[in-house]
Amino acid sequence: MVGKKQRLDLVGQYSPDWKAGRYLKFFRISEVPSNIAKRLLTGVPNVNPSDRQNNSPTMKEMVDLAAKHHGTLDGYVKVTPAGGYRQHYLRSGQLEPRQDSIMFDTVTLKMSDAEAERLAWRIKPDSLVNVGIDQYRFWWD
Repeated sequence: MVGKKQRLDLVGQYSPDWKAGRYLKFFRISEVPSNIAKRLLTGVPNVNPSDRQNNSPTMKEMVDLAAKHHGTLDGYVKVTPAGGYRQHYLRSGQLEPRQDSIMFDTVTLKMSDAEAERLAWRIKPDSLVNVGIDQYRFWWD
């Protein structure tokens, strides 16, 4: 099993802030391949498969789209500092457990113009941008 630090190092490969040694409470990750994203659907920190970025498809659906269309994912990691920054108390009086989490807000897919238009109609991104020949970026705010 991969430990928490090893997982953050794995995710950090896709973050300029992490590579530069700027360990933040929040950092962007870019161009995460679908096979790595699929590994992040379990473990800690993880991508909760049923989470959504506002009106996006679920994280699992986004990872599946990236796998099907030879795509990548962008998003962010929230790191909870040791000691429980901004922890909340539960009704029992115990501190709510805080965990680092990973969220994707963008998926870039290789597909034709017609396929991108049909998919955009179905998944309703906040933004759809042609970023290259037969390559589209779907983003949710």
